[in-house]
Amino acid sequence: MEKRKRSILLLCALLIVALILPCSGSEAASKLTKKQKATYKKCLDKYFYKTNWPSWWTSYVNDTKEHTEIAFADINNDGKKELLVYSAAGASWQWRAAYKTNGKPLKFKYYYKGKLRSKSTKSDQHGIYTRITKMSDKAFVDEFGGHMGLYVKTYFKKTKSGGTEVAKYSTRMDPVTYKTINEYYVNGKRTTKKAYQKKVKSLGKFKKITYQNYNDVW
Repeated sequence: MEKRKRSILLLCALLIVALILPCSGSEAASKLTKKQKATYKKCLDKYFYKTNWPSWWTSYVNDTKEHTEIAFADINNDGKKELLVYSAAGASWQWRAAYKTNGKPLKFKYYYKGKLRSKSTKSDQHGIYTRITKMSDKAFVDEFGGHMGLYVKTYFKKTKSGGTEVAKYSTRMDPVTYKTINEYYVNGKRTTKKAYQKKVKSLGKFKKITYQNYNDVW
């Protein structure tokens, strides 16, 4: 049974590589057919996290520096600005799910390595980002790196300087042992699951916003 499970996981990994490697830049999302996306999603849901991913947020990142940026943009051209997050750790495909509080329209703010970013820069092949003006009171973001089997949930909170990461949870599968590795952080420092859960509980409830394709932003 264990041998069969490993074989299935290996097939999933090969499928992921087959879908990712031929793609490059913002054209990659359009190259994935509905059938490919459905197959990939079913594979990940069943053998990695057993959860239902509500949308396909696709973004190709070509950046050697590890960083995370949080932003708010009018991605539907309806006057309402919604939360976006960009993070990079080398070149990788990422899937994003964004959430917000209050149910109110959100304004722009860029966030870089835990600190407010003063201006936009050309940090990857997608080009220059939009200048940001104001951040919502709090938000959290689900991130998923397909070929790494990595899932990260990060909580952000508004501060006088603009915003900061207050809690983070990450889980990944060891490619050799297939065991799950969990890590918890509070205010940027490694901590226990109990301390992480306590911090998240103190932040209150969050309302979900619309999921969008990351390439729509540029």
